[in-house]
Amino acid sequence: MNMRRKLHESKADLEVAIVKSLGGAELTVLEVRELSNLTVRDLIFEHDLDSVMAGQVKKHVMLQQNRQQAQNQYTPLLDFENTPRSLTRTWPITESRKKKIKHLRHLVHKIVKGKDTR
Repeated sequence: MNMRRKLHESKADLEVAIVKSLGGAELTVLEVRELSNLTVRDLIFEHDLDSVMAGQVKKHVMLQQNRQQAQNQYTPLLDFENTPRSLTRTWPITESRKKKIKHLRHLVHKIVKGKDTR
């Protein structure tokens, strides 16, 4: 197979993956890998998408990465490379935030009792 034909086929595969992303279809591991390497600029200038469509593709790729990450924990996916992720998704509660929460609870308690908060 000559080089020109390989390049044409890989570009066609990438365009199919972009169309699948715009339609919200499930992507393969290889499609996610290829699309994650593209920037919004690449999608706009090389694949003739507008900024909204390019953003939608990038968001869909991120969602598919998350789906594949979760699926790979139960059923190993062929060609899937585990990427390091944050171990927690929670916001750490700092002392200053605890004080704000305590103050809000105090205000709510005063309002419930019917006292003026001024």
